[in-house]
This record gives sequence, structure tokens and C-alpha cells, in this order.
Amino acid sequence: MSLLRYKISKFILILSGLLYLIRPDQVYSESLFGLERNRRINNNYLERIRQNYRNNIENRKRKKENEIIFRGNILYGLGNSSKKQLHAKTSVAMFSIDNMGFGKTSTKLDSQIGFNQEAIEYSTNDLYLIFGRSNTFALGFSKLMEGELRLNINDNIFKSNKFSGEGYSFIFGTNIGFFEILAGYKYLKYKIEEIKFKEIKIKDKNDSLSQTIIGVGIKY
Repeated sequence: MSLLRYKISKFILILSGLLYLIRPDQVYSESLFGLERNRRINNNYLERIRQNYRNNIENRKRKKENEIIFRGNILYGLGNSSKKQLHAKTSVAMFSIDNMGFGKTSTKLDSQIGFNQEAIEYSTNDLYLIFGRSNTFALGFSKLMEGELRLNINDNIFKSNKFSGEGYSFIFGTNIGFFEILAGYKYLKYKIEEIKFKEIKIKDKNDSLSQTIIGVGIKY
């Protein structure tokens, strides 16, 4: 049986050699056809790999664009109001979901004019519209919610807790990994009414505060 397989193999080899001698063009054509077919198979395989790679990049990009971004930020005010003798301390807490943010601002003002002392504390609720994802711009609107005034004039202590006011802010941010660096500007115009000591009442107080604010945040 082994001898028979050997003879058949030898016979096929001899026939192939004779065919090449008789019709070399046909044998060469079939070889080229085989090479061309292999080339097409390889090209199709490589094209599928490239297409899968492009699809994966596009899917990751689409997923990143659709993901919900949460941010938590803390900012502090720098500088004082237009009155040089007025010292201001401001802190801003801000939380945002995608392009909507909510915040709380607390401010303390102290001044000393001669023997007169003035201390003001107030807080605002803030609403922000946020544009961008990696580099952001936040436009904020503030509403003064509560405040307290303590004014010492010639040892008479005038007080008031009737405050009103509105303001705005804008904040620029840039992401560095999970962290966000922030800087912007905040302005508030406020009014204090019913400033009195016992039965003595003085006129309403209108003022404003504008500050540069800087801070850091976390993006997650």
C-alpha cells in the first residue's frame, strides 16, 4: 500500500513537470492567481483590522462626549471693593452636573474709618451655566439671601439684617487630569435697609463688591 502511494505521488510530480514543459504559461498563470488571491485575503484582513481600530476610536469618542461630568469646586476672592479701607474675604463652593452648576458664596467685609468700625456678613445662592468640557467657561448669577450688618459709630452700635442684592460672575477653568484650575471675576451689588440703634435710624446703605476669584476643583 505504501509503495502504491509512493508511485502515485511520483506520477503526479512527473505529470506536473510535463505540464510545466508543455504549458508553462498556464502553470504560471495559476501561480499568479494563487498569489493574487492571497494578496486580496491579506488586504481584506488588514482592512478589517484598520476598520475595527477606527470604530473603537469613534466609539470611545462618542462615549466620552455622552458621559455625564460632575465637578466640585472651591474658590476664594482676592482684592477688595472700590473702597481701599474695606477688607473683603470671600469663599465660593460650587457643584455642577454637565452644564448646570449650583453654588453658595459667603463674604465678610470689615472696615475701619477713624473711630468708626463696620462689619458685614452676607451669603448668596449662585446658579451657573457651564460651557465646554476640558476647558470650561461658567457664567454665574447670584441672589443675596441673608446678611448681617454691625456698624459702630461713636460707640453707638447700629445693626441690620435686612439685605437685598444681585450679582454675576464668570469663571474660566482648565482640566489637568482629574483636577481643575479656576480663575474668574465676581460682582455683587447690595442694599442694606433699616439700619438703626434703638430708635435712631440712618439712611439705607447701597454698595457693591467686585473681586477676582481663584480656586481648584475636581472633575469626576
